[in-house]
Amino acid sequence: MNGESKYIVIYTGVLTTLLIWFLSLSGAFNLPSGILYDTFVNHIPEQQNAAKKTLLVEIDYDQQKSGDVVWISFLQNLNAIGAGQVIFSFFPPNVSEKFYDKAVSMGNVIFGRQKLGKQDPAGEDLFDPIPARARGKKIITAPYDLPPNNYGVHRFEQAYFTVQNKKTPNFLVLAAQMRNTPELGEDNIFFINFMATTKKLPNIDFKRIVSGNLVPELVQDRSVIIGLKKAANSPGFNTPVHSGGNSISLVEYNGYALDTLIEQTSIKWPAPLTTLCFIITITFLGLTLYPLLSEIMILVYTGAFFMGCVIVTWVLLSHAFFWPPFFEIILTCATVLVFIFARKCSLKSRLAKEMILNRSIQIKKKFSATGFYESKEYWSRIINMVNQTLNLERAIFLDKVENDHRVKEIIALNTSISDIKERRRDYQRTPYSTAIKENKPIEIHSYFKTAKPNDVQYLVPLSFAGRLQGFWAFVISSGHAADISTLLPTINRFAVEIGEILYKRDKWHLEQAGQKSLINKILRFETKEDLSHEINNIINLLGRRVSILDLVFNSIESAVILYDIFGQVTHVNQGMSNFLKTMNIAPFKMTALDLAVKLTNHTAQQMRNLLSQTIISHDILTLPVTIAYHDKSFLLSIRPLLIEEENSLIQDDAYPFDLHGMLFEMIDVTDAKNSGTLKADLFERSNIHLKEGVESISNVCMMLEDDKMVAEQKTKLIENLNDKKDNLINFITELNDYMSLDVFSETYQVFPVSTLKIIKNSISQLQEIAGKKRISFEIASGSLSDLVLAGPGDLKKLFISLFSILLHDAYEETAIQIRSESKNGSIFYSIYNTGYGMPDEDFQRYLSSGQLNNSKFFQEIRQLSPKLKQWKCDLNGTSQVGKGIQFNLMLNKF
Repeated sequence: MNGESKYIVIYTGVLTTLLIWFLSLSGAFNLPSGILYDTFVNHIPEQQNAAKKTLLVEIDYDQQKSGDVVWISFLQNLNAIGAGQVIFSFFPPNVSEKFYDKAVSMGNVIFGRQKLGKQDPAGEDLFDPIPARARGKKIITAPYDLPPNNYGVHRFEQAYFTVQNKKTPNFLVLAAQMRNTPELGEDNIFFINFMATTKKLPNIDFKRIVSGNLVPELVQDRSVIIGLKKAANSPGFNTPVHSGGNSISLVEYNGYALDTLIEQTSIKWPAPLTTLCFIITITFLGLTLYPLLSEIMILVYTGAFFMGCVIVTWVLLSHAFFWPPFFEIILTCATVLVFIFARKCSLKSRLAKEMILNRSIQIKKKFSATGFYESKEYWSRIINMVNQTLNLERAIFLDKVENDHRVKEIIALNTSISDIKERRRDYQRTPYSTAIKENKPIEIHSYFKTAKPNDVQYLVPLSFAGRLQGFWAFVISSGHAADISTLLPTINRFAVEIGEILYKRDKWHLEQAGQKSLINKILRFETKEDLSHEINNIINLLGRRVSILDLVFNSIESAVILYDIFGQVTHVNQGMSNFLKTMNIAPFKMTALDLAVKLTNHTAQQMRNLLSQTIISHDILTLPVTIAYHDKSFLLSIRPLLIEEENSLIQDDAYPFDLHGMLFEMIDVTDAKNSGTLKADLFERSNIHLKEGVESISNVCMMLEDDKMVAEQKTKLIENLNDKKDNLINFITELNDYMSLDVFSETYQVFPVSTLKIIKNSISQLQEIAGKKRISFEIASGSLSDLVLAGPGDLKKLFISLFSILLHDAYEETAIQIRSESKNGSIFYSIYNTGYGMPDEDFQRYLSSGQLNNSKFFQEIRQLSPKLKQWKCDLNGTSQVGKGIQFNLMLNKF
């Protein structure tokens, strides 16, 4: 906008004016102007008055060849009744000198000499020669020519010719001058007025004149024009009011021309300077007034202007016999209109472009990192993904050499291409061809030079949709050899995913190159800078961001609901929806105050005071949630959602107190509460143990006070007392260690927990599934009340997985049995059902081998196996088809 000239309106006005004027001078507008002129002429009401001074006599070729008797009688009869003029458009071929003597004697007979052409291109015009019989006589002659046409339509007549280097008037102009009409001036042509009289001029039969059978009033003082009638096969002359089958003869055309001259009603067409003035005026008014109006008002005023032009033109043509430069006026107005709209569109488009591009840059900087497809360092991303998720000693990615069957290094982890012992690197040979054929990781030997003896080397192809993308060679160290059976399927899945994203990246780049191709843009009628793609990219970017945020919003464990400042719900995540559904609460039918009161059991008055602190002071509230019938414990956090100062969207809506709203978050404190419960159980059990120890020591002390006890017995009691003291001290030390543990830390080993509470809590979570199959849980008292050493969270996951497997396998309307027995410092649990069962071989494989299974519960048990080893515990089981499944779990007693 800053780079364009500030005089663009002046330049546009001058250019428009000169261009339209020069085109008008060159005759480029003759056709449209003529069509418009003919249209107006045809829509002017026809005159009812016939021509008063003109009379036509149309003859045929035989009558033209008549002799003196006919033609002299013709002249005598016309002269006798007072004809004003007799005008011949030809010389009668078969007359004698007497005829011409009669014409001279009458003094008002004019002979037209038709133009024949030029003797040579540089010479004078040639006209019909004067007959020999008329030479030397003072007959009146004047030149004329066939009417000039403009694209097949005859509208005007040539007024003057050059005869013997002398400007000579047309025979019709001469006739008009002889009737004392004013001269035409210097104009070489005059436009015939076809509107001033009827569409048919007065006509009298040639034979009536010759016979003298005339009415004097019809002929007196009229100019009688004699000429040939239109032949049957002649196209005639087309005029604005006569066309096609209604075309007229030459004598009729001359009659209209003569009537126009006598009545002085010729149509005035604008001179070039007049046209220029019109163009300048319209251009100036358009360029000064249009910019002040809105687009709608511009169209309204333009429509009114066009209608005004039509009316004014019609009035001028029908009453003043003036034809303004109508087409030039309309074209000038349309040109200015197009410029104004193009200018407005250009400014808006440029402003929109700047806004879109600037906003796009801001959004991309703020919200978007370079995508994988766009990134030039996409291989670095792949190697980072592999490095952070897979335990590989080394890895290298190989790509195909373009137009060759060899591979080259792209990126490596702890190695390089020089470390590859295989030198051919031809993927049409082994081991590459074998990997392609197998389409999975294959074990290779001596591929890497520096691999350790016990390391295992593999090669896997990267392909998708039958297209090879490259290869991935890697080494699994001997330290992870035990995990190969589970690691290889994972690596194969990685290879498939990497091959797919590489394939799709190549496809995406091809599509982008096609879209940016100039030829394709031309074929799609796209501009060089198509903002629609930029807008689409912004929309897609924001759409992806909204989708990700929505996914994150629904994926967080906390139940969250967002209220606007007016207390209405704007967003609810899936966790909150599920939570409120269990309480039969419809969030969209409750205000923020209603929900807060419902969850916390505060009074409405108390809650209003608290919410006002959040709104006005932007305080964060944390309130306990009192839900007696729920198996979890929560805190309700209410925090204000403040508006960011740089956020430009704050003007789109009302945000009082600079708040987007209030965020209600249900914080699950069940585990923290359970941690306190665990320590409370431990403290309670420890209190009993300590009490028993203190009572035992007290009893021993009382026995030592007995004087009757012999020394040997006292010695044994003292030893017993020391043992109890040492045991008690050791117990207190161990207790202190357990009490200081963070139950939820990943580094802890075991903790004294109550299996009875964990089993009951696990069963409560599965009651809905059990209820559908009408399956009950039967718990034998046994040793369930004892504490065991385990991780509370993982132990709960283990029991849920065991119970879930048994529930899905059990027959309907049966019971799952839970038995326990204490033996040798351990507690043995036997958990079994009555159900379908499975072959024991399959069961053992699912339970211990780590083989993938559709059941996520077997997978979870497998994932917990390392924890069981840490607890020094054991899990096994058996299964029989038709009888069911039994799990045996051994845990160490506290």
